[in-house]
Amino acid sequence: SKIMPGPARPALRAQAHPGSLAKLTQPRASSGLDKTASPWPYRAMTNPDLSGAYALNSAEDCRRLYAEWAGSYDHGWAATMDYRLPAEVAAAFLRAGSQSGDCAGGSGGTVLDVGAGTGLLASALRGLGFTGPIDGVDLSADMLAVARRKGLYRTLIEADITRPLPGSA
Repeated sequence: SKIMPGPARPALRAQAHPGSLAKLTQPRASSGLDKTASPWPYRAMTNPDLSGAYALNSAEDCRRLYAEWAGSYDHGWAATMDYRLPAEVAAAFLRAGSQSGDCAGGSGGTVLDVGAGTGLLASALRGLGFTGPIDGVDLSADMLAVARRKGLYRTLIEADITRPLPGSA
């Protein structure tokens, strides 16, 4: 399948944008943040309001939040916030690999995407020409379902990375 950047995002480039991590999650001026919406977990996560994410206290809280957010994450929060971290990580990964010879031509070793979510990192890697296998792990089955539909991963595993992973001793 052909990977195309979303309509609200610029095309991915092989070079990362200069700037700080904070800049990667700043809302655009037109994001229309609604701070008056009902409190999490009763509000749909369509607005880029991270107060629910910052209030998480348990794995079950995370599962509930991301189950609610999964369907709108890519075209809602990530697009509205101009979330560039996956593109920046993908570009840095490919630069580091090309410098060491590990990812020459974008077909280096396997990538493990920890916290894979909806697959934004895999999408960025594929968009930059990475052809190697990508495996993902995430706590949220709902977010992984979105990632699975994109067809970018070799394997996706639902797991809590603060606990032993499935199949480990």
